[in-house]
Amino acid sequence: MDELFLIAEIKAVHSSNGLVLIDSFSDFSERFFNLNSVFIELFGLKKEFVVENVIEVSGRIALKFKNFDTGDDVKILVGKMIFVEEKNSVKLSKDTYFVHDLIGS
Repeated sequence: MDELFLIAEIKAVHSSNGLVLIDSFSDFSERFFNLNSVFIELFGLKKEFVVENVIEVSGRIALKFKNFDTGDDVKILVGKMIFVEEKNSVKLSKDTYFVHDLIGS
């Protein structure tokens, strides 16, 4: 597995059909619409979750994960961090860097 990068936090259950609202740590909110899967840390392990749907709700991003079909299903995810593999990170323009690239330089 590639190195994982933190991109968001799950903040709330959005609807009874399993959508969750997130707070993005990314400057690129459009990045969420291209994700097939993400990793969420549960019980000390980062588990892969398939992203089934992404919508924008009043300027915020809401995600729907495969097999999480009710508000009760996603309650356990509230407060959890969302990570992506390096291969799914945003491609930056020349002379632009992520903070984690600059740490220690």
